[in-house]
Amino acid sequence: METQAKQVLEHLRRYDHITSMEAIEKYGITRLAACIYDLKKLGHEIAKEFISVPTRSGKNTYVAKYNLQSEN
Repeated sequence: METQAKQVLEHLRRYDHITSMEAIEKYGITRLAACIYDLKKLGHEIAKEFISVPTRSGKNTYVAKYNLQSEN
């Protein structure tokens, strides 16, 4: 079975970014920040930005969006 960090890295390589909602919906990963931490420890350059997304109530909230900066 593929590790969660590997799934996240492959997603970043394919789509350039990932949010926690994408990680949950596509891979069942609920601790995206932990995977990002592990990938950074391995030398991958990943940046974080906060983006505004709508909530169910129609208001907006901010979530982290991780972007792959470069490869090893």
